[in-house]
Amino acid sequence: MSWIYLVGAAVLALLLAGFAFILFRKKLDVAMSAGETDMTQFQLQQEPPKARRRWWRLTIERD
Repeated sequence: MSWIYLVGAAVLALLLAGFAFILFRKKLDVAMSAGETDMTQFQLQQEPPKARRRWWRLTIERD
């Protein structure tokens, strides 16, 4: 009978995750429609890999 609790907890977690995703998407759409360009969190997540690739290319070119 304990597997029923596991299934219920998994379904509840999925519902909460979906609800949070919908709220986050609405907030993101509002920010995009308002013309706010201050999306520093998303830029910080995308910039370091590009910087590492550039540094790797520079080290290859130096060698």
